[in-house]
Amino acid sequence: MKYQHKIEVNKDLCIGCELCKNDCPVNNIIIENKKSVIKNQDCLMCGHCVAICPKEAITLTGFDEPPIELTNKPILDQDELLMAIKSRRSIRKFKDKEVSSEIVNQIIEAGRYTPSAKNSQDVSYIVLDNKKGMYEEVAVKFFRKIKPIANIAVKHSKELSIDDNFFF
Repeated sequence: MKYQHKIEVNKDLCIGCELCKNDCPVNNIIIENKKSVIKNQDCLMCGHCVAICPKEAITLTGFDEPPIELTNKPILDQDELLMAIKSRRSIRKFKDKEVSSEIVNQIIEAGRYTPSAKNSQDVSYIVLDNKKGMYEEVAVKFFRKIKPIANIAVKHSKELSIDDNFFF
C-alpha cells in the first residue's frame, strides 16, 4: 500500500441494501436517503465494503492491484482442512539451504491475506537474506545478556542454550 487510500460510494450505483454498513468492522458506513455514506476516510481500508457490495458501488483507491474477483468459490474438504490445522507444527530446525525469492514472495502473499484483528492488516515483514548473520549476531549477543533475568522469570529458560545459531 504505497498510495493515499480513498473510499468512495457511487450514489448512482448504490441501492441502499445496507450490506456494507452491516459488514463494516469499524461502523464507518451509515445509510442516508437510502444510500451508503462513508463517515470519514480514517477507517481500516480493509475493503470489506467493496467486496460485499452487489452493485460495485463502493471503490477503494490506492492499491497496487485491483480486488480479486471470486468467480468460483473454492471447495475445501472439511476433513482435510481440519486435519491440516490439527497436525500443523512449527519447525525450528532449519536446513542450510537457500529459499528462492518466489517462495518467499508466496509466503508473504499468504500472510497478507491472512485474517487479522478487526481486519486491520497492520503487519510488516522483514526478510533477512544476505544480512542474516549480522542481525543474528546482534540478537544472540543481546539474548545472552538478558538470559540470567529470563532464567528467573521464565520457567523453561534455564533449559535453553543460546548458541551462535540460536535464531536461524
